[in-house]
Amino acid sequence: MGGYRTPFVAQTAEEDWTVVTRHINPSKWSAGVGRQGRQRWQVPEKLFRKSFLGDRAFSACKFRIQKGRDICLEPSPSVHGNRVDEEYPDRMIRGICEKLDVEVSCLKNLLSRDDYKP
Repeated sequence: MGGYRTPFVAQTAEEDWTVVTRHINPSKWSAGVGRQGRQRWQVPEKLFRKSFLGDRAFSACKFRIQKGRDICLEPSPSVHGNRVDEEYPDRMIRGICEKLDVEVSCLKNLLSRDDYKP
């Protein structure tokens, strides 16, 4: 997304998570690359063991997965109240993979609710 603003999650004072979008607009992000330059961001070792950073990162992941689950459980899928084509992402990914001669399997066609932990 080089230079463009994207939503992110932030922890609230109540230790809950929220999606932050107030900074989103069509203009490019004007911040520079900083001291690190275009250097690749290093994955912190603390993500691979019990730590404050790991707990926080996986708590944010849980929040995003729950939000996705809640959208998928709606009788007619919608995002921000607008109906969506639930097949669109799979069609697009399948089309890209076919053009690149990459095998793709949409897991929703292979798994059922019984395959997931309650």
